[in-house]
Parts: sequence; C-alpha cells; structure tokens
Amino acid sequence: MKEITIENLTKNPYNLSLNGIKIIEEKYNVSYIGVWQPMKNNGSYNDLPLDVFYQENPDIAKGHSNYMGVYTNVNQVFITNAASCFAKTITAIKGRNTGLIYVSNYAHDFKYCRGAGFVDGGRFYTRYDPTAADTISIICKDGKFYEISEEDWD
Repeated sequence: MKEITIENLTKNPYNLSLNGIKIIEEKYNVSYIGVWQPMKNNGSYNDLPLDVFYQENPDIAKGHSNYMGVYTNVNQVFITNAASCFAKTITAIKGRNTGLIYVSNYAHDFKYCRGAGFVDGGRFYTRYDPTAADTISIICKDGKFYEISEEDWD
C-alpha cells in the first residue's frame, strides 16, 4: 500500500461551511477528511453525503468509531457514525500525464481534474475520461488514504 494525496478531497464541504468544519474539529478534537457517502443497511450507498471527520481515540464503549459524519436537516446539525463510508474500496482516477489522484465524492459530483479529464459518480458509478486517466482502488485507514494494488488484496 502506498499513502496518497487526493487532489480535490477537502476543498468543498457538503453540509457545513469551512468555519463549521473548523468549529467541529476544535470541539471534538477531530480532523476533516472530506465528503463521503455512507452505506445503507442493505449495502447500497445513501444519497445524502456526510462531512466526515477522523477521530484517533473514539469512545468505543458508546459505540463510536474512528469516523464521525456530520449532516444537516432543516437547520439542525446531526452527528452519525461514518465508518460505513470506508467499508469498501473507493474507485479514484489517476492522471496519466500528471499522476494526480482525484475522486468523485458522491453521485453526480462531476469534477474537472487538472491533467486527468474528469470524474463523476461517487460510490454509485465511475464515469471518467479513459484517454486522460486510469482508475485505481483506494482505501481509508486511520484517516489516511492509500492506493492499493492487486498484491494488497492477498
């Protein structure tokens, strides 16, 4: 496994403002790691993206995980367990000429990618420009992202 940087990961929160991200980070001693889609109980992905934070030492006795998701509904802020966001590998693209890595964080999250064309689809599908980029598989472990190869599956 090779630790990677995802170019477009934390620039645009979905539910909170950048100031809201800062407030959550300070209040709960967590680090923002981007917008991600949680899984439903049936294994499909939820339509509602979460702003996800990594917490190194969660209160496991209370059922907390290392991943805390935040969403809003009718001007209320809700916190939920976001571990399901990383239960499966994530498909990303890597620019052939640049080596830069990009991900679409949720359905219809179309992004132009410098030197890599575009990526779209979140966890529902992957649409990209195969003339400019290749798909890769990534995982999130301990709040960091890693490119994995076939050898890592063993």
